Amino acid sequence: MNALERAADYLTGHLGDGEAEAFEEELFAGGALAHEAGFLARLAMLAEHLQARGTLAPGLLRGDAEAVLRSGRRVAYLDIGERREIVWTLPRDCDQFLYRIGLELDGIERVDAEMVFPGQASKRFPDVTFDAEDGAVFGCCEAQLARMAFERGPCVVTMTGVGKGAPPRELAVLHVDIRVE
Repeated sequence: MNALERAADYLTGHLGDGEAEAFEEELFAGGALAHEAGFLARLAMLAEHLQARGTLAPGLLRGDAEAVLRSGRRVAYLDIGERREIVWTLPRDCDQFLYRIGLELDGIERVDAEMVFPGQASKRFPDVTFDAEDGAVFGCCEAQLARMAFERGPCVVTMTGVGKGAPPRELAVLHVDIRVE
């Protein structure tokens, strides 16, 4: 069980008394669990703040992505295309990070994404906005959030699609190593 699952079990009362006490001791000892919990709390607060400002969009339509590029802001753009092994450096002088992931979206009605970081910390993005005709998913976030996430090291991004009346299917698994200047 990873730290996030243990925290969920603790918060929902699914740990026994001894397990809950051990979890609390480990959390407040300042070790790896405390570091992980602090990171997830900061990431959640920042994501909530950015979402309220409209500057975190795990799914954009092509026209919205083009508008971000024309906005005059310092935008770092990564066109992943069909690649599934990504090594790239996020420039220091950007304000926003915009990306495009090429996917086969024919017949797909819903796309979900999940990022898994070292230590098994993960972030799910359910029901990502997309247009199947674009053949891609676009996303955008403040560069500060991207730096915070990618400083943790390489991650794995799994894109899952659901078509009408069909079970979910894996659209792509990306191995992402975005370095931070």
